[in-house]
Amino acid sequence: MAERPKVHSVHHIAIKTCDVERLVDFYVDLLGLEEIRRNVREDALYSVWLAGGDTVLMIERSSTEDPGARAAFEDDPPGLHLVAFGIDARERNAWCERFESARVSIVERTPYTLYVLDPDGNRIGLSSWPDGSPTS
Repeated sequence: MAERPKVHSVHHIAIKTCDVERLVDFYVDLLGLEEIRRNVREDALYSVWLAGGDTVLMIERSSTEDPGARAAFEDDPPGLHLVAFGIDARERNAWCERFESARVSIVERTPYTLYVLDPDGNRIGLSSWPDGSPTS
């Protein structure tokens, strides 16, 4: 009997936006992701690919202006809840300071994860689990 195929990793995550440059600035300037590719269609910037470890984050131009209302954190409807990036537990306080100086509010926190919203309101987590001891 043939072996069942399996998924080996998350290849990429794509986020649609009306303002590609603004979102790219957030992920590059604030979170430190590396830009690896720009894609132009019909003489306009269509998408920018960012390296997030072994996963590519694709910021892509949306053709709609209405991203929809966001539910309260615990009341999310089924579907994508957030994108979480790994951080070192020892750098948690430095991340808190970085968000504060950039005037980005931490909207939720757990012992291992800080949650913020990107400029389009997408939830982003920075998680140290299972690295180190939890902090509050």
